[in-house]
Amino acid sequence: MKRMNTYFSPNIGVADKIIRIIVAIIALVIAVQSTGNLKLVAGIVSAVMMVTAITGFCGLYKLMGIQTCPRKHTPHHEEPQIHEHQTL
Repeated sequence: MKRMNTYFSPNIGVADKIIRIIVAIIALVIAVQSTGNLKLVAGIVSAVMMVTAITGFCGLYKLMGIQTCPRKHTPHHEEPQIHEHQTL
């Protein structure tokens, strides 16, 4: 289960989330006011943008290696240094 958490770790930053919410709202308005295929496409775009903004995870970003959220700071582990002892 740990592996799944690593795969679905957040990769969308705050600014990206705000933009996605705005796009979702605009697409929703277009979906409500239009008909036919445009209504379907705008509805899907709105749903995808809203879900990715809420979850903080974008599958396409993961596939492309993009991350707009700050990385968590992990402690720096230094490898032990090997000292050679000189003998005379």
